[in-house]
Amino acid sequence: MQNSDVNLSNAKKKFEHKKAATEQQVLIAGGGHVGLSFALLLAHHGIASTLLEKNSYPTISPNDDSNSSHI
Repeated sequence: MQNSDVNLSNAKKKFEHKKAATEQQVLIAGGGHVGLSFALLLAHHGIASTLLEKNSYPTISPNDDSNSSHI
């Protein structure tokens, strides 16, 4: 095998590895503050995702923050 064939083979392997790494599916469980924000962040960077939420519509309201603990 010639040196150029080895280089071509290595380049092909690197391309296939990079291609496999970028073709992954993203599933986000929960449409709360974090889930929705993460879905928007991914979309901003061109990454598709699937968001699963148990409710049929978002239930986020400004009062939701009152349940969290702040120091």
